[in-house]
Amino acid sequence: MAAENQDFTLYQGEDEQVDFYVTDSDGSPKNLTGASIEWGMWLSGTRLLTKTTGSGASLVNGLGTNDIVRVAIAKADSISLQPGAYYHECRIVLSGSEQVIAVGHVLLKLSMTKD
Repeated sequence: MAAENQDFTLYQGEDEQVDFYVTDSDGSPKNLTGASIEWGMWLSGTRLLTKTTGSGASLVNGLGTNDIVRVAIAKADSISLQPGAYYHECRIVLSGSEQVIAVGHVLLKLSMTKD
C-alpha cells in the first residue's frame, strides 16, 4: 500500500535528497534488493521530472536491507520551474510485481538566490 501525504518543500535551484521508507504490511522494513525505481513530479498532468534506478534514484539501508528509496533532486531539476504545488509519485518493480510506494505533493518555493 502506498504511503500517502508524503509531502515535502523544495526551493528553486536547491539540491535535495528525499527518502521514502518502505515497509511490509506488518510494519517491518521491506527488503527491496533487486527492485527498480521510478519517481516522477507532475503539474496538471504533465510530467516535469523523472528519476529512475541509477539515474537519481537508489536503494539504501535503513533498519533493514535496501528498505529506503532515495531520490536525489539536483539544482538543475528545479531552477527553471515556477513556484507552486506539484504532485509526486514513486513506484517500484520487485520480482515482477509493481507497487506505488509513495504519493504526495511538493511545494516548490521561490528562491531569490537560485542563480
